[in-house]
Parts: sequence; C-alpha cells; structure tokens
Amino acid sequence: MAWTPLVIASLCAGWMLSPDVLIRLGQGAGANQTFFLLGLIVAAGLAARSLFLVRHPQLRCKGCVNLTELLIQGVGPTLATTLLLASRMALVLLIPTGVLVTSGYAFNEIFVYWFPNFGFAFLLLVMIAALHLVSESLARKAQVVFAALVLISMVILSGAGIVTAGSGSASVDNDFSFSAPTLVGSLLLFLGLDFSQEDAHQSRRLPIGVLLVGLLLFLCWALVSMQLVAGDRLAGTTIPHLISARTILGETGRILMGITLIAGTCGVVNALFHLAIDSFRGLAARGLLPGHPHGELLRRRFVLLFALAIAFLMGKGLAGDDILDTYIQAALLLWLFVSGLQPFAAAKLLKLQKVKHRWHGIAIMLIYFSAILYLIASDPDAIHILRFLALVLIPTALLAAVWSRGGLAVKTIGNHKGKGDP
Repeated sequence: MAWTPLVIASLCAGWMLSPDVLIRLGQGAGANQTFFLLGLIVAAGLAARSLFLVRHPQLRCKGCVNLTELLIQGVGPTLATTLLLASRMALVLLIPTGVLVTSGYAFNEIFVYWFPNFGFAFLLLVMIAALHLVSESLARKAQVVFAALVLISMVILSGAGIVTAGSGSASVDNDFSFSAPTLVGSLLLFLGLDFSQEDAHQSRRLPIGVLLVGLLLFLCWALVSMQLVAGDRLAGTTIPHLISARTILGETGRILMGITLIAGTCGVVNALFHLAIDSFRGLAARGLLPGHPHGELLRRRFVLLFALAIAFLMGKGLAGDDILDTYIQAALLLWLFVSGLQPFAAAKLLKLQKVKHRWHGIAIMLIYFSAILYLIASDPDAIHILRFLALVLIPTALLAAVWSRGGLAVKTIGNHKGKGDP
C-alpha cells in the first residue's frame, strides 16, 4: 500500500482538525487561560515521546511494522483484539454521528438557511462512504483536501486574530476560573497519530511534524480566543470557535469557520473510517478478526456497515440527545487508553533490546491511565461512562478470547498482510 507523506500527515491530523477539538480547545482556553496553554505543551510532549517509542527502529526488527502488530506482540492477541475492535467501532460510529449533524446545522445557519440540516449531514455521509467504496486511494487523497481547507481557514483566522488582539486592550487571564477536568482533557486533543507506513526513515518524522503543527495552531487559536473573548463566555458555550471567529473577522470570520467545520467534519469522518479499516486489516492479517480467517479484509462491507449504522443513529435522533456527548467522551477515553498501551507495549519489547529510556513507555501509560480515572471520576455522567465501557468491552473480550484461542490466529509475525478487496 503506497502511503504518501502528505496523505499520512493529513490522516494523522484528522481528529486534531475536527469540530469537536475546536470546541474542547475553546472551552479549555476559556476556563483555564494560561494554564491551558501549558497543559497543551505537556500533552503534546507526552504524545511526542510516545511516538518516539512506538516507532523505534528496533521494533521493526521484531516485525512491528504497524501499531496493530505492536499491540499484538506487546500485550497479547486477546487484549489487543478486544481494545482495537471496541475502541475503533465506538469511535467510527459515535463521533461521526455527532459531527455530521453539527456540520449540517452549520451549513444551514451559515450558508443555506432553507436546506435541511439533517439532509446535508446525510449527504456528507454518503460522500465519504462513496469515496471509500469507489477507491481507498481516492478516499486517502480526499483527506489532503479536507485538511488543507481547515488549515487555510484557521491560519487566516488566527493571523487576523493576532493582528486584532495586538491592536486591542484585552489581556490574557481575564475572567479566570480554573477547571482541572478541561486541563487534563488536553490529552484528548492529540489523539489520532495512529497511521503507519512502510518507510522506516519517515516513520517518526511525519507524525512528529503533524504534532508540532497542531500544537502551534492550538496555541495560536487559544491565545487569540483568550485575548478577544471573555473567559466565562468561552467556557460556558458549545460554540466557542464560532464566537471567536465572528469577533475576529465578523461575517467573513463566520463563513471561514463554517468552511472549517464542514471540511473538518469530512476529515475526521474519513480519518476514522481509515483508522478502523487499518486496524481491522492488521487483525485480519493475523487471523484475529471473526469472519476473516484467511487474512483478507472485506473492506467494502465494513464501509457499508459503518455508513448504515451512522445513518441509523442519526435517524433515531441520537445526535440530539445529551447522552451522545457522554458516549463520545467514553470512546475518547478508550482511545486514550489504547494510545497509552502502545508505548507500554513498545517498552516491553524494547526491554529485550536493552534500549535506554524504555521505561518512559511505562510512565506514559501510568499518566494516561491516571488521567482516564480522574476524567471519569470528575464527570457528572461517570456511571453512564462506566456502563458504556462495560457494554462495549465485556462482549468484545469474550469474542476475542474465543477467537484468539481457537487455533485460527496466524502464529508467525512480520510482514504477513491481508490482501483486502480493492
């Protein structure tokens, strides 16, 4: 599979450029002001250190050419299968359900008021599914366009915001109120750097570059928002990005943010489709995916499954229910746990190679796990989060245990890959 650097970079940025991240970024900046900027730097530093570990050249010598194989070798096939199936399915169904409808409202209110918002959401879903059904390569190339639109719009808004803030009298840390959950939640903003490639020389540089660009963009946008909008207003709204954009450039800013939301929605939905399929392909290659004992991933069937399930959830009105935000938070926490388990698995394997500083992987896992426990405990809907995690993990674990111990898993490691459908 030919993964070009530009495509991989845009896929890694899919979640970081999503509307959900813009909401969390604005609310966190409003609640914690300068502390949130420090939190972003720490979170990015942990993500960067994790990338150096999970993409260490010594791991490729053990056949860990992708993160799925790393988890299988590092923590065992049963746990790896459980977490990948549960986390990827939760992400690919829940986040698109929320952002697609949000994008529909943005299109309705900013661009064409008479067009049904749900109709636009379904059109975007059909477009993403069609890209994947026509060609996986086409869907990857489209990701570059989505990411470019978001970056161009955000750079224009951030640059104009810096000029506006420089000529005004607003100051940082006005209306300050500390919120520990939003500060710890900055760890969730740097997820999604899970995409692998075969070029060992490029394997760490690209995600690190995406991480640095994302951090710089976050810092600029958060700082501009803090300078121009009162903190309590940012922290107490679900549209802090729209408020900031309109404050910066008026109606033009509102239109640019509308483009950002729609392109960001397409980007995150497309990236999550790729993330799930990429993970499932790795499991299928090892005979760990039910229904794929010969290592061939039936990709188009999964695309149709994702699209139909998302359409069903939107049609049933889940996007208008407050419980969706709770479920998305649970899915993100599960994603963070998988992201923390990757450097832990790398540390276990690098121990055999006597690599220095491998213990950093264990430390990162402990930090992430502690953050997850805190975010659950501090959430008003903690019971619903725990119930959701139990609901997705327990049945998946039973299925994975039966499947991985049934003698069907591929025992060899290395460059064994499934063909998949074209």
